Amino acid sequence: MFARTLGRDVIFADAAFEMLRHVPRDMAVCCDVLSLPFRDELFAGVIVSGVLLHVPRESCPATLAELLRITAEGGQVSLSMKSGPGEGWRRTGEVPGLRWFTYYTEEEFAALCAEAGFAVLRAWKSPREDWFTVVVTRSHDE
Repeated sequence: MFARTLGRDVIFADAAFEMLRHVPRDMAVCCDVLSLPFRDELFAGVIVSGVLLHVPRESCPATLAELLRITAEGGQVSLSMKSGPGEGWRRTGEVPGLRWFTYYTEEEFAALCAEAGFAVLRAWKSPREDWFTVVVTRSHDE
């Protein structure tokens, strides 16, 4: 793992045990993004890839507050999301069964991050169709 070669500790967190079975056990934490089991200001960097896509819109501010809580001052969080309208239960080709999806525009999601207390550093559309990334920081001004 690249971060480990740089002398950084890495933790993989997911609510699904199945997702964590592909990483070393000592690096895996099964948890709920609305109540993260980490101390305040622990992480210098957090990658949140497609996670908030499966969080209901009404719970997004609380989720962003949890991410702000665990991010150290000056730390950065990279959030990837799928753009589009609406939210609800949907089926996709890659996973059998229904899953919850909440979609945002890039601008709407960046504004939510700012409302949560993050400073938005940059946002861009991904080469992956309908995806975007927002990078935020926890600054001492929040």
